[in-house]
Amino acid sequence: VDEAKLALDAGVDVLVAQGVEAGGHVRGTAPLEELLAGLLEVAGTVPVVAAGGIATGADAALWLEKGAAAVWVGTRFLCSAEARVHPTYQSAIISARENATYYGEVFTGGWENAPHRVLRNTTVNAWLWAGGPPPGRRPGEGETVAWSPSGAPVERYADVIPVSGSTGDVEALALYAGTGSSRIDGIQPANEIVGEFRAALACQGAGLDRPDSETSGP
Repeated sequence: VDEAKLALDAGVDVLVAQGVEAGGHVRGTAPLEELLAGLLEVAGTVPVVAAGGIATGADAALWLEKGAAAVWVGTRFLCSAEARVHPTYQSAIISARENATYYGEVFTGGWENAPHRVLRNTTVNAWLWAGGPPPGRRPGEGETVAWSPSGAPVERYADVIPVSGSTGDVEALALYAGTGSSRIDGIQPANEIVGEFRAALACQGAGLDRPDSETSGP
């Protein structure tokens, strides 16, 4: 909230409330609900966008009900047909269950001191089993586990995601994902995903029950 006040004083047009539920590198440290409420108190007429763990139209409708002007969605679009990420990455998101993500500093190669949220995979689990040691003492450190589409080696703990054309043990790479992963159950064209969000918001505006992402249409 203190940073938001500084941003408002600088004349920003919009604020983003990024909850700790977000995937990828996470600036936020507080749950979205707590942060959003705090920003709304100081934002005045400046719109506040809710981000972090939002994966369905029902999620979006919930945060708009709580006062957000819009929502910021990331992980859901990793499972769009157009996303240029490796199918193994998409499958890991689709099969994720509750508590499938880990928030901390694991994949620090290339970006140190930057907390992030990822799916728990073989690299994360091995690191946790070892007690979460610092760089220089991590299991498998320095090992090449995959290769980029250009053939460049990718070491374990690098801050690199598996993209289309990556080869090797891509499951061991950084699988950035938010807590909403457990509510993603398939790959769809991006326009269908947007359509499901629009349908949920239309129901909200009409005072109807919000449809689940599995049943709503474009």
